[in-house]
Amino acid sequence: MRLNEIYQTYKDRAAIYVIYIREAHPADGWQVHANLDEDIIYDEPVVMAERCEMAGACHDYMKLEVPFLVDDMDNQADEGFIAKPLRLFVLDENGVVTYVGGPGPAHYHLEDWAEAIKAQTEAMAAE
Repeated sequence: MRLNEIYQTYKDRAAIYVIYIREAHPADGWQVHANLDEDIIYDEPVVMAERCEMAGACHDYMKLEVPFLVDDMDNQADEGFIAKPLRLFVLDENGVVTYVGGPGPAHYHLEDWAEAIKAQTEAMAAE
């Protein structure tokens, strides 16, 4: 999986995380047929423990090597980064956003994100 490859390439030079935000397709909300077909059926979590359980299931199902962080129940990361739908970001060492990918999954591009990570790590190394 390309996300894992990018993580392996840059993990020693950049902190790379997936932030699990609110469930995009809960069973008690906007469920999609692909989730039903694959038996991925979860209600929207109402407590942090449930959200963490769902994040763990997502991490395992996708076989991701990238560490997961979990947004709080007030959805601060989701709202602060306008992260829904999926988004890719790069921040510099001061927390300034230097790259924002298009809304996913249709409009973000892992190769553009990888190039932004490369440019950021090279800029940090040159300092």
